[in-house]
Amino acid sequence: MRKNNFKMAKYMESLGYCQKKAINNENLKYGLVPWVGVNPTVLILGTLPSDDSIKSGLYYQNPTNRFWEIMHIIFGGDIDDHSKDFIISQKIALWDCFRSAQRKDSADKNIIVGTETPNDILSFLKEHPTINCIILNGTTKHPKSGYSTITAFNKYFYDLYDNYMILCLPQTSSRNERFGKTMEEKINKWSIVRKLVDEPAEVQNYR
Repeated sequence: MRKNNFKMAKYMESLGYCQKKAINNENLKYGLVPWVGVNPTVLILGTLPSDDSIKSGLYYQNPTNRFWEIMHIIFGGDIDDHSKDFIISQKIALWDCFRSAQRKDSADKNIIVGTETPNDILSFLKEHPTINCIILNGTTKHPKSGYSTITAFNKYFYDLYDNYMILCLPQTSSRNERFGKTMEEKINKWSIVRKLVDEPAEVQNYR
């Protein structure tokens, strides 16, 4: 009987199921509240904030992440300004796909599938009807384990493709630069954000 139970557990695991007690509760991570100002036009989503971000209460604080550097290259301003005031002044809102999940360290690939709780992004969008574009931070679709932003979004919010412009842009973490995504390429891709917030009426042309 024990042998059959073990085989069934391995089979369920291969399908993406797991027991929530797989790791200690100390690895249960909770994300941040959304950063949003008046009449945002673009929502940028990650998967779940890094441990550094959770600890500081600020988005994109992992030292390997170039998000703020990229934003300041695009919009100007003090490169050390990682504040809510700066990002919402660009008509950009920040949030994540998951409210919480069990995860060892900060890597999305270490999120344990089945332990995640999604954020209520649908209600958020209804509360902020000026948002017409959702940007997913990261283009990887099929991680070997855990999640990426696009796999998390597609699992829980796929219907939003019908009513919103959804863009998948290169992950702002510098880790993927080892695999051919240079900083210059990221800036070129992410520069579309400036056009989307400056000319929101042009969003339809990108669909």
